[in-house]
Amino acid sequence: MIRAATIAALTLALAAPAAGAPNCRLALLLALDVSSSVDAEEDILQRQGLAAALSAPGVRAAFLSTPKPVALAVYEWSGREKHQTLLDWTIIDTSRTLYQSAARLGLSQRQTTEFPTALGHAVGHAATLFCTGTGL
Repeated sequence: MIRAATIAALTLALAAPAAGAPNCRLALLLALDVSSSVDAEEDILQRQGLAAALSAPGVRAAFLSTPKPVALAVYEWSGREKHQTLLDWTIIDTSRTLYQSAARLGLSQRQTTEFPTALGHAVGHAATLFCTGTGL
């Protein structure tokens, strides 16, 4: 329950209006926890759950509801300076792009299992990624 609340809070903190990215209406940055407190089963659940969610009809409809697209990026995080980009900033403007992104995330492999949780560093990394995505 606590882990779900942490993931939900982090996801909400990482969704931002695309003020600096005029080519999209929303820059959505998602983060997967791969710290040592997450076991292999939970990791698979995160990846497959994210892929399934992105492929869901309602989510697809939300992504494609207006002519202005959503920019999506996903990374995994654990300890200090332990981040791995799984999906670099991608403009989601078609069902195909969304499904390809979902498939890529569903097939992604965990990069590390040995570092403790460092949520502050994960949020700091997110701020850096938002800065790099401003030209979307």
